[in-house]
Amino acid sequence: MQNHVQKEEEKDLVKSVRTGDEQAFERLFVRYYAELCRFASHFVSSRDVTESLVQDVFVRIWESRDGLDPEYGVRAYLFKAVRNEAIKYLEQQKNRRVLLDRKLSAEHFVEEDAEDESQYHELERAVQSALNALPERRRQIFDLSRQHGLTYHEIAKVLNISIKTVETQMSRALHMLEERLSVYLD
Repeated sequence: MQNHVQKEEEKDLVKSVRTGDEQAFERLFVRYYAELCRFASHFVSSRDVTESLVQDVFVRIWESRDGLDPEYGVRAYLFKAVRNEAIKYLEQQKNRRVLLDRKLSAEHFVEEDAEDESQYHELERAVQSALNALPERRRQIFDLSRQHGLTYHEIAKVLNISIKTVETQMSRALHMLEERLSVYLD
């Protein structure tokens, strides 16, 4: 927890950044960069990606510096921005993998007969429909676990929720998916 003196120093630093003081911005960057990279590494394993995410956050801060509020803790803002950037990156990676998987599946099924392809597409639609029927938070937790391979502990950190909540939501998601897809299960 920051003490009062540090909070006042931070407010002064933010005020200076707001006015376009590049040295103040550099001090802000140096003060938080390493800590933010370590934080981002809890979500993303690649050092290059974590550094890029943190740098992107600082670029956006500089570009919108006149909107910074010295009364709002810049440290908390930075950590939240990096967390959001990491989640956005993970979602983009998931979408890329899904597209690649679909492309590979489509190429595979070109070689199969039309009936198998029809059954595959029916199942794919049923799975997507079942996933879309999950409540947003439950679907997000499911995706972070199944698509991104995060542990329950990592999901709890990313979403700022308890591990018990992650466990409960995953259990409910799996139960709901099993119910909706039971006709396809042997």
